[in-house]
Amino acid sequence: MIQIDDFRIIKKDKMNWVLEEKYTPKIGKLKDTEQWKNIGYFTKLDQVCNFLFDRLVGAEDPTSLQTLSKLVKSSRNKIIKAVKEHCGDV
Repeated sequence: MIQIDDFRIIKKDKMNWVLEEKYTPKIGKLKDTEQWKNIGYFTKLDQVCNFLFDRLVGAEDPTSLQTLSKLVKSSRNKIIKAVKEHCGDV
């Protein structure tokens, strides 16, 4: 398991890399209990990293090129750091 941050992890099963995000259901038996949901399945680690990068950057609404540049750098560094900690230099 590769922990990206408190809300996102990447897992590996026999066939895929799986991106999961933490959420808390508002209704049902598991109401108010933190759960993980599958966001996507990928055959290669670089595919999940690219998807996650797009998701992190896309979730923000930068107001300037400078803000966008900082967001891109911090998102990229967050993913690279987590992957390197788990997999070594990739």
